[in-house]
Amino acid sequence: MKNQQPPLAYIILLSVLFTSLLFLISLYFQNQMPSPTPQVFISPVPTADPFADWQTYTNTNLGITLRFPSSVSTNDQYNQNVFFSDLNLDFQVKLVENEMGISLEDFYYFDEKPISTKKINNLTAQVYLSETGYCDGPGCGPPYAAYVVYKNNIFYVISFNGDTSLSETEEQILSTFKFID
Repeated sequence: MKNQQPPLAYIILLSVLFTSLLFLISLYFQNQMPSPTPQVFISPVPTADPFADWQTYTNTNLGITLRFPSSVSTNDQYNQNVFFSDLNLDFQVKLVENEMGISLEDFYYFDEKPISTKKINNLTAQVYLSETGYCDGPGCGPPYAAYVVYKNNIFYVISFNGDTSLSETEEQILSTFKFID
């Protein structure tokens, strides 16, 4: 008996079937295995510094510093009163010596009692609002919102003129007020 070899077509057919079977098995197991979870990296987006183009006012004699828009001009020629103004802003920082020895809670600003308190850079400030402004003989001044903090026997008054509510810019200015030691 002669050793018969399988026909070539039979070998090719078996090879194709075997390869197809392996391919189907690999597909089956790929669908059964969980796909890896993509890694997500969240990088903090740098926020723009809202004060980047602002000026810094520092007065070592008064012991204060604050920031304000570049368009604002200052006038600090008066001993304990600094004025800041432009077309949209009008505010001042005024120092009042505590000659009577009263507490911050008992301090009146232009005959106004404080209506609340507010934290400004960890400082407690008394808040004074006046719709009519300060009135004397010839008339009344503009409305104002004033914030008073106390340090070393001095009342520091930050007063914004023209309205009793602060704009976003005025709030930002107020948030930059600090004492320098």
